Amino acid sequence: MYSYVMDNSMLFKTILSQWYVDKTPGYVYSLRHVMERAGPGIKVDVSMKSYEAAYKSWVTRHGYNEDAFDLAYKMFGVGVQEASKTFPGQIYLQDYDNLFGKYIKGEKQVAFDAGKLLFDWLGLEWKDGYFTGEDC
Repeated sequence: MYSYVMDNSMLFKTILSQWYVDKTPGYVYSLRHVMERAGPGIKVDVSMKSYEAAYKSWVTRHGYNEDAFDLAYKMFGVGVQEASKTFPGQIYLQDYDNLFGKYIKGEKQVAFDAGKLLFDWLGLEWKDGYFTGEDC
């Protein structure tokens, strides 16, 4: 799917992009298969919430009961582990709270440091202003 988009999208052809960003965690359960189809060398950042934070979010948004949530959370982890074994070094497991939550709570340096680590892994330059939109 992603390789098709990269090869055929007029947007990507026009800007000569080699990057595709997708914030769709719904396929994380089969992440390995998605990465197999996406093409060689694809890098994936998985931002994962703590069990407690994810529970609050999933129960509120999706109406999961505790057993359904527990199974979904475990399968999320299994999907990431399978992909990590098949594609070593191509998955960056990011603590969601460090990247986003700490910034919102005023612990900006923690968020900046997490963002810098992610950008370093991607081979990109980091600027603290990305959080505020100043450097976008």
